[in-house]
Amino acid sequence: MSAWGKSLAALAMVATLSGCGLFGDSGPVRVAAIGALHRDPDRAPSPLSLPNRLLLDATAQGLVGFSGDGQVEAGLAERWVVIDQGRSYIFRLREARWTNGREVRAADVAQILQRKIGSQRLRSLLRGEFRSVRDIRAMTGRVIEIRLTTPQPDLLDLLAQPDLAITRNGDGWGPWRPTWSGSTAALSPLPPAGSETAEAEEAPGPEVLMWGASAPRA
Repeated sequence: MSAWGKSLAALAMVATLSGCGLFGDSGPVRVAAIGALHRDPDRAPSPLSLPNRLLLDATAQGLVGFSGDGQVEAGLAERWVVIDQGRSYIFRLREARWTNGREVRAADVAQILQRKIGSQRLRSLLRGEFRSVRDIRAMTGRVIEIRLTTPQPDLLDLLAQPDLAITRNGDGWGPWRPTWSGSTAALSPLPPAGSETAEAEEAPGPEVLMWGASAPRA
């Protein structure tokens, strides 16, 4: 299932619960997750809290992600190929836009991945696992290559970790867009990139309200 499909399926499941009386009968679904929620999870302390992981899963994923049964599936990359005896991974990005409306470009994604992999904030366990990465470069506007010094069969599993979600200055690429009221994130679905939905049209209200809370308050 795609990243869009996973998020919509999760929303449908929560909406089903709302019909059972656990939530209000109208208005957005309300989600209180245990832990701290930051506006920019990239700046949140490691390891990521549950609310920050949920926010990243809703507003941005990595090049690849995990399906419900734990298998690697498409994320920002709609497809990929492994060549040169496992030393070159080439990803073609899906057509996407940041939540501020700017087009997602391969050069941006390559730079973001380089920064994340070299960051002191990345969990030390994951940082050690990327030691075989030699270079990350944009080949075209929507194609990037990750070059390795030696083959690394688990590279896709590492890229699917929440820590490697593709975000830029606090903006994700969807499928949900957050707006903030205090410490509460109001999530609305982004229109698919390339759709003819006019931005001038009245934007729908948020479908999900999410915030972090202590266990007793949640």
